[in-house]
Amino acid sequence: MSYTTFDYSNIKLRSTPGKPTDGVQLTKEPFDGNATLYDVAYTVTASIKNTGSVSGCEVAQLYLSYPASQTKQPIRSLRGFDKLCLNKGQTKTATFKIRQKDHAVWDVVRQTWTIPKGEFTVYVGSSSRALPLKTTLKVS
Repeated sequence: MSYTTFDYSNIKLRSTPGKPTDGVQLTKEPFDGNATLYDVAYTVTASIKNTGSVSGCEVAQLYLSYPASQTKQPIRSLRGFDKLCLNKGQTKTATFKIRQKDHAVWDVVRQTWTIPKGEFTVYVGSSSRALPLKTTLKVS
């Protein structure tokens, strides 16, 4: 709960392949790809503005929807969050790292993690029911 209001804008998605930098314990899980499951694949940013009359904190959340071919996946999955404290009128950027595992699914036949081909939808908002920003991620 907050005593102020926030506005979300300017969602951006960019490919940023690289190794994890947040102290993740690497595992030997099988992965059908050239990177490890915990390598960063993409970075999503969004601008959050405190539009109220008092300072406050907001937890921006990133959700991911899988391609339509992945019928056994949830409608949306929480894949990241970023807590921002803003003075009234202040704008900050929420930043989310999408790792390979964040958009992978387990292939029971091949017994490995795979990334499905198709169009993922990336959402950013204050909760799973308030997602004003979205963009697409195409995997071919």
